[in-house]
Amino acid sequence: MVLTSFLRRRLEDYINIGSMTGFYIDLIFSYFTKKQKSRRLLILSASGGGNSAGLCYSFYHYRKTIRQKLGIHIFMRNSNDFITKLDDIKNTNAELILVSPPLRNDEGQIYPKAEIKDFVDKIDAAKLSKIIFFAPSDDPISPYFELLDKVKLFLTQFRFADEENYFREVKGANIFAEFISDFYKLDPIKENEFDYGMFGSIPDKKHLHKLAFIWSFSFWRRLITLQEKYKHSPITSERPIDVNCRFKEYSGWCRKHRLEVKRSIDALSDQYTCIATPHKIPESEYFEELKKSKILVSPFGWGAVCPKDFEAMIFECLLIKPSMDHLEMEPNVFIPFETYVPVKWDLSDLNEKIEYYLQHPEERQRIIQNAKKQYLKLNNVNTFEHILGNMISSFDQA
Repeated sequence: MVLTSFLRRRLEDYINIGSMTGFYIDLIFSYFTKKQKSRRLLILSASGGGNSAGLCYSFYHYRKTIRQKLGIHIFMRNSNDFITKLDDIKNTNAELILVSPPLRNDEGQIYPKAEIKDFVDKIDAAKLSKIIFFAPSDDPISPYFELLDKVKLFLTQFRFADEENYFREVKGANIFAEFISDFYKLDPIKENEFDYGMFGSIPDKKHLHKLAFIWSFSFWRRLITLQEKYKHSPITSERPIDVNCRFKEYSGWCRKHRLEVKRSIDALSDQYTCIATPHKIPESEYFEELKKSKILVSPFGWGAVCPKDFEAMIFECLLIKPSMDHLEMEPNVFIPFETYVPVKWDLSDLNEKIEYYLQHPEERQRIIQNAKKQYLKLNNVNTFEHILGNMISSFDQA
């Protein structure tokens, strides 16, 4: 056994994630260690905007654990070209295939649904394989729900807590966009970025069981790196910045919401040290800034969750953001008043919450420490293995 362990370590030094080497190594050693049956998972990610490459990175990062504990061998290809993806599927001998399309084309436009549908139709027509489809969306709603009958699983970062939200016709095909339209009297038109193509489709109820969780932004490449770097590192207690809110301005309804957040925080600037700006600074400077901030306010964007939510937890800032009670995710680190402070979508209590937690440092620290503890507890290789195991079980049962 000592010899086999030694040989494995030496051979693994030469494993390339895109090669078959690791698979054959495990076939050899499974004879001695009586491991479970090996299976291959081909991941066809994309880099055309959206979250595909960032979220699929975790497969690569945890590949050895996945292979050793689940018997799953990871092979990855990143391409925005559908012909290349189709060829990869035709030529693979993988038992499991996960496909993630690009969100945008080379011109920066949202990929037409018709092109992605045609791609999945070709897979289905050729009876190549039943695929696991991962839509690169920040929201529970997806423009690709009409593909549910052609795929075995449809992966999503988030699900609605109330399933009826999947079947509502809403402005902009996004319930937060509809709220902004109604509350601020903003016309739900394309000029205001009410983009039905980015969000809109309604699933068939008989296929809703195919929706399965994939990990959220907490397993994004940058966040895995940050977590591993800072999980045991003491964060400075000197925090001269009271409130921090750097954001991308976007346009239309999303811009309206974010500028209202800025307006509210700016109203506190006479009493507190506040940063509320769309001005971008280098990432290293931003992380140093977070180490000096007491509170991070994270407005909604196209979706409810973004990487800065988890950066707040890593760098021990109190996270304040609009309530996310409408969402479910796995793992869920968003527990109201335990790991983050929710505010109303109309922001009417934002400044009240900011001032309360600035004036009650013990309560602020309680939530901050709970958040970091929960984040580190749930965002690690064991959780990843659990979610992936559930995904494979769902695939086998579908």
